Amino acid sequence: MRVKVNIGRKRNNSGELIKKDCPVLLFVTFNRQRVVLSTGIKINLDDWDAVNRRVLSSHPDWLNLNNRINTFEDSVRRIWKSMESDREIPDARVFREMFKRMRPSFSGFFPLFYAFMEEKNEKWSRSAFLKVRKVYDLLHEFEKSKGKRLSFSCMDAVFLEDFSSFLFAKGYHSSTIRRFVNILVWFLNWATEKGYNLYQEYKLFYNLLEKQKKTDNKNIIFLTSNELELLWSLQVSNRKEQQVRDLFCLSAFTGIRFSEINRLKKNDIGADSLTVTGPRGRVRHITLNEYAGEIVQKYSNKYYPGDKAFPAVSPVSYIKWIRIAGEECGLDRKILLNYKSHERKLFRISSVLSPVIAVNTFIAISLENGMSEVALAGFSGIVRDNRIDAIREKLMLKELDQSSRIPDQNA
Repeated sequence: MRVKVNIGRKRNNSGELIKKDCPVLLFVTFNRQRVVLSTGIKINLDDWDAVNRRVLSSHPDWLNLNNRINTFEDSVRRIWKSMESDREIPDARVFREMFKRMRPSFSGFFPLFYAFMEEKNEKWSRSAFLKVRKVYDLLHEFEKSKGKRLSFSCMDAVFLEDFSSFLFAKGYHSSTIRRFVNILVWFLNWATEKGYNLYQEYKLFYNLLEKQKKTDNKNIIFLTSNELELLWSLQVSNRKEQQVRDLFCLSAFTGIRFSEINRLKKNDIGADSLTVTGPRGRVRHITLNEYAGEIVQKYSNKYYPGDKAFPAVSPVSYIKWIRIAGEECGLDRKILLNYKSHERKLFRISSVLSPVIAVNTFIAISLENGMSEVALAGFSGIVRDNRIDAIREKLMLKELDQSSRIPDQNA
């Protein structure tokens, strides 16, 4: 069986080739028979790549249309495989009828997610609905940050890695990310059962998350006291870069997360402390050291929408500007990280800075200064987190490495 994609070419009454609204067709050949199937897609001739048989990027919806074409091709191959396994001798009529029955429905990823929420809503508690809605909103935000339309065909290992990194940058813990992925898989199972989704790679998400969990400790990064001092003392002229640098340092000085900083309001700021209220109503009172107090004072007389204590910064903007600041202040230490899930690669630490690294820095410096886990939990809200053990182990290995070096006799 062979399947080819092409556009239907017709001429008008004058014999001229029609260049607008040309139908995209599937030409399926088997057993000396040919079946022509419509995809329902129409495209202008100028937007069609005749070599690769796909929509050119000049079309505003080229990604979505090509995803649809890929899904149609995949459907045809699945039908053929099904007929082969049934040991039928397919003919054109039977094949066409099976295609009509198994033809994929294209309502779009997000409209279907919304339909999933509407169908299940009556059975859910308000708390369950809000959790699912949160995942829906995060996927929308992720799509916008990547500039690439989400579809069922992209639910694979690359997506999982990118989405996990996006959530880490927003300050979510590994356990929370796993809960979000669990909800996503729930929706994908529903879409598969309904016949909307033909792609099965998402079923490996749990195994991939387990592998990710085992390698998380290898990717725990933090700044040293000297590196944090370099970043804090950097003279910055760009307003946005200065704001992001200040927010990073506030996290590193206090242990407060990026998501918590975004929720702080003016009335949460005391003379020498911050009051942080968690999602479940748990309250922490964080004493400010000299540096954190200086940051808070800098923004105390400025107004931000919603009576917020600090300027609003998106995760994408945060990562962009903190990495620029890290490069400008000379954070060039090389670190070895997992790369694309199966490789290890050297990176400059400035090129991987994120909100999570700010909190890790607070943990590392606090442990070096002898702070207990109970006190750490009081500042950062981190309880029973494997990061603390992993950072303590890294600090111990670093100390052992330094003590085992042979002094240079010529120094």
